[in-house]
Amino acid sequence: MVGKLGYHVMPDPYVDASYWQSVVSRINTQLPGTVDGIHLQAYAGGGGNNPCSGWNFGKVPVFPGVWDKNYTPGQVQTLMSGWHKECGILGGYMWIYDDFVGNGFAKKYATAINKGVK
Repeated sequence: MVGKLGYHVMPDPYVDASYWQSVVSRINTQLPGTVDGIHLQAYAGGGGNNPCSGWNFGKVPVFPGVWDKNYTPGQVQTLMSGWHKECGILGGYMWIYDDFVGNGFAKKYATAINKGVK
């Protein structure tokens, strides 16, 4: 429905890769390009997820998210760099922004992600 309105969607899975791969495939078969990315949770319930292993959505890029509770900016850069080298991720995201907004870490995490995927 939202695809017909011109919107795009990005699912945010953390378990059951085959289910989500099927959902994305069905949506994009019906209206190509509606799902234009995946936000893969690699934190909390999705801790241990690896965008390079078991989460293949074909041409739809996967953007892994991590939590500042578990990683420093330096560790995030190393993690993103490894995933970029292994399977070509184009970017990622941080969960939970409210944890580090206003304390100078938002810029540090953004820089870490950007440098990691160069």
